[in-house]
Amino acid sequence: MVKAKLDSARVIFIIGPIRTREGPPMVRLFRLWRLVASDLRLLWFALWHQRRPIWLWPAAVVLGLYALDPVNFALPFAGVIDDLVLVPLLIHLVVKLLPAEIRLGFALRSRN
Repeated sequence: MVKAKLDSARVIFIIGPIRTREGPPMVRLFRLWRLVASDLRLLWFALWHQRRPIWLWPAAVVLGLYALDPVNFALPFAGVIDDLVLVPLLIHLVVKLLPAEIRLGFALRSRN
């Protein structure tokens, strides 16, 4: 049986040190959420687009249910990680999988 040890230096490297003022970890988190704001607008546009992929509505429903997962209430720390990191990354992944036609239509519409 192989046991994996958690190297604290490696965890700090991945997560980054905690800083009280607006240090780089908080800046990265704000950048992620700014990206999610535009991704959510694109996802809303894509949900009502005529040529949306057939998988988009089920993916959006599953993503919404995952964001409201009851594990967030049972394990508050896991819920914070989900809400702050995993949900935005999953939203970004769904948006990246959208066809270029929909993304281009959103870009043209947002310029006007």
